[in-house]
Amino acid sequence: MKILDRYIIRKFFVTFLFMLGVLALLIVVIDFSEKLDDFLEKQIPLWDTATVYYPNLVIFLANMLCPLCVFLSVIIFTTKMAQDTEIVAILSGGVSYYRLLVPYLGTSLAIGAVSFGFNAYLAPEAVRKRMDFEYRFIKNKDEYGRRHLYTKIGKNDFAYMYSYNPYEYSGYQFSLMRYEGGKLVEKWNAQKVVWNPEKKSWRLEQPEHFVFNGPVMTRKRVASFDTVVALHPDDVYRRDNYAESLPINELYALIEREEDRGSDTVKDLILEKYERWAFPFATPILTLIAVALSSRKRRGGLGLQLGLGLLIAFLYILLLSTAKVAIGDKFPAWLALWLPNIIFLAVAFVLVRRAPK
Repeated sequence: MKILDRYIIRKFFVTFLFMLGVLALLIVVIDFSEKLDDFLEKQIPLWDTATVYYPNLVIFLANMLCPLCVFLSVIIFTTKMAQDTEIVAILSGGVSYYRLLVPYLGTSLAIGAVSFGFNAYLAPEAVRKRMDFEYRFIKNKDEYGRRHLYTKIGKNDFAYMYSYNPYEYSGYQFSLMRYEGGKLVEKWNAQKVVWNPEKKSWRLEQPEHFVFNGPVMTRKRVASFDTVVALHPDDVYRRDNYAESLPINELYALIEREEDRGSDTVKDLILEKYERWAFPFATPILTLIAVALSSRKRRGGLGLQLGLGLLIAFLYILLLSTAKVAIGDKFPAWLALWLPNIIFLAVAFVLVRRAPK
């Protein structure tokens, strides 16, 4: 590692951490001002707010803002170097432009790798803890009650609950149905079902068993018993940001389980999977674009470069959102999530080739 590499890497990390801290602090202050009435009205313990809610919110924000902060950081300190003619001096000293990109690219790849670790494990855990806090203290429990819940638990098996209490893990007016050839062949009814987390089973209270054989129906009342079916409480009642709260290994397991069931939620879960992989690659791509834009000395200085950088960042976010919304059944999910990276990678190559060397 040369002196030049250490110089750029130090500027990169210092500016990046400063930008990340400033933006995260700004969002935390805005969030606190919006939720202050809830904190006071519901008498939420200050200790839980300070040690659970906001630390996990900061982890989530750090992961989400990482590519944007890298992009703006590179523009800020590289523009300063260009305005002070440091870039000209480096290139005049015999260092090629592509050699100059090495510390930029190496640092961005390291940050991208850390971002993937956050995206795969730490950020989902932070989302889960933050949502647990909000459901425990802020959100109205009655508001999140559910009625008439249908769940597909197999290719031919379905479960129904008239109502479900996610805080007691109990459902009411439960039915378990099996179809063959589009016809109902077997059905279980129970006034109440309760999830047993230790046995990972459901207890059916006072169930009735129906068997349909053509026009003939047999009915039998049986004693309460525990049964294991491919139905988890999270399948019945999924809270906000459920997929985002799963570590990547649990997300893959859920996708496999939902595919076996033929569930309609598979598409959204697959999008979340590809987003976990595509998001960290935005960091080195945006770094290349930022260096190419800011390594030339311009009259507008830092203000012009920052304005242009914010415009490009906005276009990237807009393209990512549009790609996720516009995806159809005939459009591959992976391509929808990688499309912004592919387009901006092409833009980065063009800008780097046209940059003054």
